Amino acid sequence: MGNQRKTSNRLQGYDYTLPGAYFITLIAKDRKPLFGEMAGEHVHLSEIGKILDFEWRQTEKLRPEITLDSYVIMPNHFHAVLLINETFAIQDLATAHRRAPLRRQPRSLGAIIAGFKSVASQKAGRTYLATKLL
Repeated sequence: MGNQRKTSNRLQGYDYTLPGAYFITLIAKDRKPLFGEMAGEHVHLSEIGKILDFEWRQTEKLRPEITLDSYVIMPNHFHAVLLINETFAIQDLATAHRRAPLRRQPRSLGAIIAGFKSVASQKAGRTYLATKLL
């Protein structure tokens, strides 16, 4: 097996700062059911799943250039539709989610998702450690 690189589903050369609807899928590490468990046809969210849900909704509040559409949190993955509403002038921004270091083009899909993943991962990590210490 070794170190396998993930293949990108991104369109080479496409400008992911352009207005439009974007379908996003995020998968838990090793596809572990970290976000919840199935209860019949519904997912009962774990504490980490609740963090994911909260931080996803916060993303829209922190970023006036986007609108969140439908999303679903499954036990080991997350699907969402995000709309970038308009093109903003690129500015020197210090953070991607107002908290995460910026390593991508500001206001791009990559920066939005990186910021979301960063803050959700930090909070989820603290929650996971707290449950292991109890």
